[in-house]
Amino acid sequence: MNLLRFVPLLGAFSLLAMAANANNRSVLTVTTPADSAPGSLRNMIAMAAPGDVITFAAPMTINLTSPIVVGVDNITIEACYPDVTINAAGLFPGLEFPGRTGCAVRGLRMEGFDPALVFYGGSFANKVGGSSPCDRVEIHNGGYGIVLSDAGTIQNELSNVEVRHNMFEGIYLRAGASFNRFGDGTFPGAVFSHSNGLNGVLLETIPGMTGTVEGNEFLHCLIGTDLSGTAAAGNSLSGVVLSGSSVSDNRFLSCVLSGNGTVGVAITGGASLNMFNKCHIGMDVAGTGAIGNTIGVDIAAGSLNSFDTDNVISGNQLHGVRISSSSSFQNAIARNKIGPDITGAAVGNGHDGVLLMDGTWENALKENHISSNGHNGVALLGNDPHDNSIENNKIGTDQAGSAAMSNGRHGVLIASVASKNYLTGNLVSGNVGYGVAITSLGCDQNELRANTIGLDGARVNAVPNMLGGVLVEGSQNIIGGLSPNDGNYICANNGWGVEVRGPASGFFASKNELIVPMSSQ
Repeated sequence: MNLLRFVPLLGAFSLLAMAANANNRSVLTVTTPADSAPGSLRNMIAMAAPGDVITFAAPMTINLTSPIVVGVDNITIEACYPDVTINAAGLFPGLEFPGRTGCAVRGLRMEGFDPALVFYGGSFANKVGGSSPCDRVEIHNGGYGIVLSDAGTIQNELSNVEVRHNMFEGIYLRAGASFNRFGDGTFPGAVFSHSNGLNGVLLETIPGMTGTVEGNEFLHCLIGTDLSGTAAAGNSLSGVVLSGSSVSDNRFLSCVLSGNGTVGVAITGGASLNMFNKCHIGMDVAGTGAIGNTIGVDIAAGSLNSFDTDNVISGNQLHGVRISSSSSFQNAIARNKIGPDITGAAVGNGHDGVLLMDGTWENALKENHISSNGHNGVALLGNDPHDNSIENNKIGTDQAGSAAMSNGRHGVLIASVASKNYLTGNLVSGNVGYGVAITSLGCDQNELRANTIGLDGARVNAVPNMLGGVLVEGSQNIIGGLSPNDGNYICANNGWGVEVRGPASGFFASKNELIVPMSSQ
């Protein structure tokens, strides 16, 4: 069955059922903090019929000795945060919603569960939290925080939720949980996952686990910062992990993924077609202050993922973006700031802005601003990264392309047998080392066409690279081309415009085409 066609039908039936139950709604009031006595939360849930609302007579702390399994659709459990706390007398699930539709949980604090809330077995269109401060749901000091699992667990919505200080993941989606939404796109409705023992958010499929984890949306979530979004409260490992070949088409929009112990975003296991737009990865909620992860984005095994349009990937301790292995291919890094802050001011990542390594292939770096990083703007090295495209980026200049905003080493470094990579239409100026450095034997058949190296974007004023324009140590690299539009503008650099080194032991620098426009020679 086509799930995308089936979802609207489920939604229509659910709405009809809710409308039918609205006129028969009862309010059931929890009057005691005891676990299972008359008037207890467990007792009220067992008594509830579809459409009922369960409220609390007064602020209270409830100590549960076993999980509560919700056995009816379309009920609401409603407190006003932080009046009602539910504690676990042992590490077991809190509220379970097996196959439930249209239920809501608002205003609770839940402590010590594993997990506190679990939706599974086809849970559909349930809601956690809400738009009012009174609706906040806080989950802390347990095992997992919130778990969504199984095919058919779809269209659940969470907003104004804080998940913190749990031993494992704050939020865990697995085995078919799809088309769920976290956050409502506003700061008051944000979902926070911070200070957890493993990862803030994990979307995972593993061998033997059926179901695709797809189509989930994270809207203005803060993963790894405090509630203000201005200071680190990192998860011990990564902010977000996407792991498994059936993890696909998930979207992160305007999220803050910062302050985490290892990586802001980790993609592995063949996860594909996931999208990040307008996120701050290593920066605060305003995009102007650094709250670094160790690495901003790490794609270790994934394809066709995109970090496209207005992500700010800066302030990280090591690399802004690292893509590695032959299992990582055709990912797109486009129209982002990698090193600058949201205004274009210098912040930097500690090492390379973008690192492509270990056989990764056919990735595209396009129209990014890659400046002020501690090492290279872009580095390609280690076991033949090949057929990658670096196109129309500003590397080493300010946002206007008119002055230096130096990367600490080279603009682009090609080393360790990186081959058949393509640099086209880039502005590579103002860097501390060379504009482009091809530095190792075996770095062959790379092509530089239509780049501007050592000038401003208007090709009028000098913005020199300090060691020189282009350094070549390799064979069959092409600088320019036969077409009139292939020529590079290589001017005003300190040192040689193009420096070809050789022979080295058993090697001659040969078969390079050094073609630049006459006006720039």
